[in-house]
Amino acid sequence: MLKLTSKLLIVLVLAFSIGFVIAQEEDMVDEEAIDAITAVVVDAYGEHVNNHDAAGYVTMFTEDVLWSPPNGPDQTDAEGIQAAVQGLFDRFEFDVQPQADEVEILGNMAYVVGAVHGVLTPRSGDDPVTIHFRVIWLLGNEDGEWKIARQIWNNKPVDA
Repeated sequence: MLKLTSKLLIVLVLAFSIGFVIAQEEDMVDEEAIDAITAVVVDAYGEHVNNHDAAGYVTMFTEDVLWSPPNGPDQTDAEGIQAAVQGLFDRFEFDVQPQADEVEILGNMAYVVGAVHGVLTPRSGDDPVTIHFRVIWLLGNEDGEWKIARQIWNNKPVDA
């Protein structure tokens, strides 16, 4: 009986150890994926917007995209998004800082809850406008590259 108990104990310790190692490896992969996702919604997003690069901006999105801005029509393709964004770039000088507050990966999909803070300066010479958006980005992994499949955002009150 003692031999059987010892063998069971060894099996349990090995199973626990293997599970712990696998969990650590999954955490490392998740950290890499989180970094890649954050690079899309913070770094690339901010760079394209602040550089007024509408053509580059649309490269961040999947083909089956839903781009849903506040107070504007939804766009479901790159051409619609590019035209809408270019119209904004033609009217405003952008200085934005996107941030990712929460990132969750669910297999080949991920979501990010974040915000965009910034200042839009009208090209007409009018006074600058401070903005604060709450954003939800849903991303899909296409051949190892994270792309935005859904972007939905709303206006939030600007802190004085």
